[in-house]
Amino acid sequence: MTKSQKYKQLKNSIKIFKFLSPYKWIYFIGLICLLISSLSAILFPYLLGGLLGVDGSLKKDQFELTDNNNIDALFLLLLILFCIQSIASFFRIQLFGIVTENSLRDIREITFKKLIAMPIAFYDKQKIGELQSRVSADITLLSETFNTTLAEFLRQILTILFGIVFITFISWELSLIMLGVVPIISIIAVFFGKYIKKISKKTQDATANSNNILLESLSGIKNVKAFVNENFEFKRFKKATNNINKLGKKNAVWRGLFASFIILIMFGSIVFVIWNGMKMVNENQLSPAEFFQFLLYTIMIGASFGGVSSLLGSIQKAIGATERLIELIGMNSEKNFNETKERINKTNWNGNVEFKNVSFFYESRPEINVLNNFSIKIPQGKQTAIVGHSGSGKSTIAQLLLQFYQPQKGEILIDNKKCNSYNLYEYRNEIGIVAQETFLFGGSIYENIAYGDSN
Repeated sequence: MTKSQKYKQLKNSIKIFKFLSPYKWIYFIGLICLLISSLSAILFPYLLGGLLGVDGSLKKDQFELTDNNNIDALFLLLLILFCIQSIASFFRIQLFGIVTENSLRDIREITFKKLIAMPIAFYDKQKIGELQSRVSADITLLSETFNTTLAEFLRQILTILFGIVFITFISWELSLIMLGVVPIISIIAVFFGKYIKKISKKTQDATANSNNILLESLSGIKNVKAFVNENFEFKRFKKATNNINKLGKKNAVWRGLFASFIILIMFGSIVFVIWNGMKMVNENQLSPAEFFQFLLYTIMIGASFGGVSSLLGSIQKAIGATERLIELIGMNSEKNFNETKERINKTNWNGNVEFKNVSFFYESRPEINVLNNFSIKIPQGKQTAIVGHSGSGKSTIAQLLLQFYQPQKGEILIDNKKCNSYNLYEYRNEIGIVAQETFLFGGSIYENIAYGDSN
């Protein structure tokens, strides 16, 4: 991937946050609650170390608990701290949940609105089942990211940052030893993250393909049975699911390798820190209480690094999902082309139709001219039947009249005006059509008969 492509991907990913902007203050309060809960968690090792005597004057030969009054005070502080953390966590989860659900509702609505406004040519190039599966999967992935992954990622980052501040304050020498592994982990994390993202994207595409096969087979179940093709469809679906299985296992292997690497490096460094810390305690350079605090913070930081590594994989998936949704939402739909077109004056609308030297081919089959210099005049009030063999262009003429497509040559006139000069939705509303194949929407027979009549 080139730098410009990476920049475009990042730019598209950031655009998804515009759906959070109407709820930015709720999200901001949620972030404050996240900050409070993270600070509460990071203070726990410091106060717990106080139970062993946080006074720096205590050396290894004075390893003892403080007096009962101090113990009671510290336990009370810990209790207050846990109460603050639980309250902050409750509001953080609730507020992030509100923002997530509202944002996802907006994303679903604008995505559906965009899909039904796309030109028919768009659907000629897309498999409906695959499109449905991908959009559904992408929105589900964003739901998980907004609701859990993003908040957890921020919490882990805050834990790492605050933890580093505390361990540096306790012992900068041990901190340097512990933090020496961070650059190594960062470089390896980037490598693993890129590869895992690539496999995840392939898995999503394979899943969408299997869902498309399922939808096609069930939608055309009568044809499947009539041609005794159950085994063929099963083999197609089995091949697709085996591909998903293979990619999923490959993804699991690489995620496992990444997790193993993180565990080996981080906990190996913790053992090394313990070894050096014990030497410093024996040499009276560090008190047992400080060493205990440092050890707890080191474990927290190590666990957070491990958490960040797994969350990065989820965020990489979300970036891919975001890119596809933003690309779809940004496409030009029929509405974009017709917002400023001429409104239809029904008092002057006669309905004289003329095809004038029209040539047309479908973009999916550019080598086949369906219509070639086709001309016809249909005066107002005249009943005209167009007869021809299958594939001669009868349905194409109707679709061109409805402006499902635009001809490559020639023009279609209504009352001596180009049909595409009118507002598209008003124009189609003046045309009655009985489809060749009946499609029933969910609802009653009455609702299907009245479909298209808002009154």
